[in-house]
This record gives sequence, C-alpha cells and structure tokens, in this order.
Amino acid sequence: FLADRRIPPWNQWPEISWHDPKGPSFIGDMPHSWIGGEYILSIRTMLAYEREADQSLFIAAGIHEDWLTGPERVSVTGLPTYYGKLSYTLSREGPDRLRLVLSGDLAMPPGKVIVQPPLPRPLVQVTVNGAQTETFTSQSALCDACPAEIIMFF
Repeated sequence: FLADRRIPPWNQWPEISWHDPKGPSFIGDMPHSWIGGEYILSIRTMLAYEREADQSLFIAAGIHEDWLTGPERVSVTGLPTYYGKLSYTLSREGPDRLRLVLSGDLAMPPGKVIVQPPLPRPLVQVTVNGAQTETFTSQSALCDACPAEIIMFF
C-alpha cells in the first residue's frame, strides 16, 4: 500500500494509482487527504472497531499471528472509541496460549467487548480475570469487564 504513493518525492496517495507508475496515466488532483484518512482508519480497524448493529467493540481482529512470535506483543494505548479510550496488550504465552490485558477509560459497550485474536487453531478455553468462562466461540471471546485479563487457550 505504501508503495503506491505518487509522485514519490511528494509522498502522497493519488486518487487513482496505476500498476505502472511510469506509464501515461491520470492520478487525479493532489493531495488527497481522504486517502490518508482511510489509511489511518484501516490501521485503527486492525486494532479495534465498533459494530453498530449490536453496539459491540471488536479488538485484535486485524492483528497478524506473526506479530506475536517470541517475546513480541501488540500494545495499544489510549485509542479513542465510541465507548472511551481503549488500551490493551496482547501477547503469546506459550505454544497454545494468548494473554490479553484490557484497560483504559472504557465504558462497557451494550454488546460487550469481543476479542478476535489471531489463532492457529480454535479456542478451547477462556478465562476472564481468573474465572473460566463459557462465553466464547472457536474464533472469539466475549468480555464484559474493564479492566480485565483474558487468557485464551487454543
């Protein structure tokens, strides 16, 4: 996506981006800040997004499994949402376990928080704040508390 910025020294995203950057083509008027805004929105959506249909907050749905290899973790701090500022860390704690620590100035959404982490296999067990819960599917876990520590086994 970043490679399609035109004209390279301008560091801009054109309205239209052709495969061959040297070919005769139209790139629209510049700059297109709405395209930059869409880029920011796509990054934000990888980390968290609101689903208006049931007023739920999805987190971690766009995180790639490779981002959690070894000691690596994903951290989000103060991300604005409809329900307040969201913070969380997601890390791998062994070959079959993920740990998510949820915090922030977050009012619990009516549809709750839905954690949808990158999983190599289906979820088989989830604990929220040390208590085992049955509110999960093979791909996501439901959380109704903030702050919370969520352990997901797969």
